[in-house]
Amino acid sequence: VSIDIVILPERLSIDYSDNGKGFDVDGTLAKKSIGLTSIQSRAKFLNGNIDVESRPGHGVNYYITIPVSPRGSA
Repeated sequence: VSIDIVILPERLSIDYSDNGKGFDVDGTLAKKSIGLTSIQSRAKFLNGNIDVESRPGHGVNYYITIPVSPRGSA
């Protein structure tokens, strides 16, 4: 497992990757998987974005980006 967290003045980026069993992203989205749907809704709530790359047998990569408001401007 690898987790990289980068905090910049304008955004927070979280990149997660593992070499687990992976999954079919399109199939999981079509089934409305609770885990993936939950992560997407949380990112959307924060005006963020999540990209998922995976395939069976090849692990998964999540790229999450959340905009950051300057202190006192929210």
